[in-house]
Amino acid sequence: MRPNPRRIAVNDLYTALLALATFAVAATAIFVAVKCLSDYGTIFKVVESAR
Repeated sequence: MRPNPRRIAVNDLYTALLALATFAVAATAIFVAVKCLSDYGTIFKVVESAR
């Protein structure tokens, strides 16, 4: 028996799911940044209270 046996993935299903989830998170972050930029003119802004 080898001292450090490694498991070999039979298929890349989990890799594909991880890539899909990473793409979804990145696409959502880009969408929110573009939407904030178009609506408010900036991505990060401290909200001022109206008195």
